[in-house]
Amino acid sequence: AWGEICNIAITNPDIEKLNMFIFPNPGSQGREVKLQTNGDWNNLKIAVSDAQGHGLIKVQSDFKNKTPKSLNISSLESGMYFLHITHGKQMLTKKLLIQ
Repeated sequence: AWGEICNIAITNPDIEKLNMFIFPNPGSQGREVKLQTNGDWNNLKIAVSDAQGHGLIKVQSDFKNKTPKSLNISSLESGMYFLHITHGKQMLTKKLLIQ
């Protein structure tokens, strides 16, 4: 009937949720870790910061579904770090421990 409230939900099934797998985690000092996504992602921005928020590594890369990419962590000492992954308006933060 006229005047009744109708709720319409619009979803876009094509938008995939940003994701990132880091392995090995914990990583080894002086080595590298592998990064892998589900789905294809172009122009992913990855920033590594320490616990105090200092930016240490910045890279931009394209990822193909389930295809690992290396991230050189040889400049990082042992400790806790954060990977900030950005794609458009989506952002994801992951912890990385280096032993």
